[in-house]
Amino acid sequence: MAGSFGFWKRAPCPVASGPEIGENKRSPRERISVPGNPQEAGFAGAVIPLMMKRLAHDPAQPSSIILTTGTDVAGFFSFLGVATLLMATL
Repeated sequence: MAGSFGFWKRAPCPVASGPEIGENKRSPRERISVPGNPQEAGFAGAVIPLMMKRLAHDPAQPSSIILTTGTDVAGFFSFLGVATLLMATL
């Protein structure tokens, strides 16, 4: 059913079209920095509640705020850090 809607085929509109199956259109910066963000989120999502419980705080209440902030900061710095390192190759 997804094929009938054009999800797996290139759409006729260039704005909505994506890469063909098997093509890799991501930049080196994205291929390096993007996988690190979910890894950091998984690590922080496991460690922050354990730290809060050890500090005798409710682990559910501040975990979401700290986790979101940490994930955003790590993603921002990994994306821009890799871009800065790759600028030397231009």
